Amino acid sequence: QIKVKICISGTGVIIDSITTYEKETPDIGGKLLKDPSFYEAYVGKTSDDYTNVENVSTVTLTSKGYKNALKNAFEAYELLTEGGNE
Repeated sequence: QIKVKICISGTGVIIDSITTYEKETPDIGGKLLKDPSFYEAYVGKTSDDYTNVENVSTVTLTSKGYKNALKNAFEAYELLTEGGNE
């Protein structure tokens, strides 16, 4: 399980993100989530291209979980910026 905070600009670009909670294996997925370069790979990405960042082969499930969190964030962003409460 991964919980993240994601900062998306007004133009729909990822500015920053941080993991706020994780229950990953400490020496595998947990180690990846403490590596700043993992998050930096997503900075500047949009809902159209964040999935193009390659998964880290030794921690595929953690990478996919993070991308799922980004997907959820972009869906929320779309609702907030396109009148999703109609």
